[in-house]
Amino acid sequence: MQDKLNITKIQKLFVALVLACTMLPCTAYAETVSSEVESRAVSEPVDVISITVSLSVVFGGAAGYDIANPQPYIEAPVSFRNAGSSAVEITKIQTVQESALVDVIEEAHAALSGNDTALEDQTLYSLYPAGQPEKALDMAIEGEYFGGALNVNANPTNNVFGDTFVIGADSTLDCTFRLNLTNSYEAPNANAKVKREAADDAQTAYPLSSVIYTISPYIPRGDGSSIPANMSDAEGYGFYLTDGITGQTYTARQVKGHAQDISENGKNSLFYGMYSGYVYRYRLYECKALFEGNVTPIKVIGILHDNLADGSGKAGLTFQVGLVDPTTGDQHIAGVGRMNETNTNSGGWGQSTLRASMNEEDGEFYSENLHSDLKSLAATVNKEYGAVYNSQNPYVDISQDQFFIPSYYELFGAVCSQYSNYQWIFKEGYQYEYYSQETLINGPRQSASDAGTNPSLQYQYEICWLRSANPERADTFLYLNDSGLINHPPGFPAPEKQLASRANGICVCFCF
Repeated sequence: MQDKLNITKIQKLFVALVLACTMLPCTAYAETVSSEVESRAVSEPVDVISITVSLSVVFGGAAGYDIANPQPYIEAPVSFRNAGSSAVEITKIQTVQESALVDVIEEAHAALSGNDTALEDQTLYSLYPAGQPEKALDMAIEGEYFGGALNVNANPTNNVFGDTFVIGADSTLDCTFRLNLTNSYEAPNANAKVKREAADDAQTAYPLSSVIYTISPYIPRGDGSSIPANMSDAEGYGFYLTDGITGQTYTARQVKGHAQDISENGKNSLFYGMYSGYVYRYRLYECKALFEGNVTPIKVIGILHDNLADGSGKAGLTFQVGLVDPTTGDQHIAGVGRMNETNTNSGGWGQSTLRASMNEEDGEFYSENLHSDLKSLAATVNKEYGAVYNSQNPYVDISQDQFFIPSYYELFGAVCSQYSNYQWIFKEGYQYEYYSQETLINGPRQSASDAGTNPSLQYQYEICWLRSANPERADTFLYLNDSGLINHPPGFPAPEKQLASRANGICVCFCF
């Protein structure tokens, strides 16, 4: 798993619960609850909050219905408001009977309900998203009910309601709470009626049960648990991502689906919170893919960053091959390749041999290094590049690529003084969010004795190409050296290795 910084993330969550039940002439009874929660370091278990709400009713007032001819059920709205920046979900609902229930509700018997179920055995309550009664969770006056990905695994037969009650970031989930009474059509064992003496002109609020809602960060369920131990050339087995907190493993298609949802819904996506944790380095995860048949670590470096080539918006996620192994310190590459057949940077990245090799179906890198999962799912995005190495104009060209290598500016977010007169180099994209979390040395060493490294950019290879042309030389491109710095200092013992025609490391990027 990734070795993450121990950063505390504040997650503010506001939940408003309002219940109004109406019976023979009545007024509404409501309770509003608010809560804030501060999560601990993300290496600890997922934080939850529990909110207890009294399910209460009053009878009497100006309007209502006839107790002598009762309705089979009563419905009332319940709203859950999440004012946080990440999606949450209800993962447990517990009902606890209050003593007043028997003063209000009694068994109706078969003449009204069609069954003789005892009160304690009835599913007296139901909760469902507004307008979706088919998703109703039926509950007894006392019981525990579980939902969410983790509870599906932990309680596979215990009244699981799955992802029924998910609340997006800065969103409200409107639900309906139903008191079933004789509603045996929708709740087969419903067999209850209201006692006449409960109607006391709204003088008494009767608590029927306490309802305890447990709310947790939203966790999508993963279908890829078999992949890590069985990676192969077979379709569906070339990529996986495992969340370090929950242990859920996602397939390439699932992650693609998450990315598309982020692309369409932005920060309101149910998946934004989890993936922003990866990008901003406060949530543990493991992501790997096959390149040249080798299992290779990958990191998520961007969220809503790269522009989709079809003009429809931003790609949800950007990935880059290479992740520092916390045990060995190694960071792997996706393969090797030459920027051009000859020692030139003419035409920049867009006209380079490497770009063609990575993106054309008959290209060497595309056909030999890439798994079918990535070929079929990677999005095509716009990548800016300088076409004339020594130009001082701010103009860049754009290529449309499924697979690419990063520019100097996308990694460092700044330009060293040595290259600052070449304005195009500032326009080759902007810094990926992953690298914005650290201070990087953005210039080359001036001599072999200069100290300094950029560990997150140190690959297990002497030279790794960038797509930026070297603004001071016509025969090569910029690259990362084995210290994670730009280029090598004067006196590098094998200067021919720097030339564009030499095969060097490729830290490939792609988007979902």
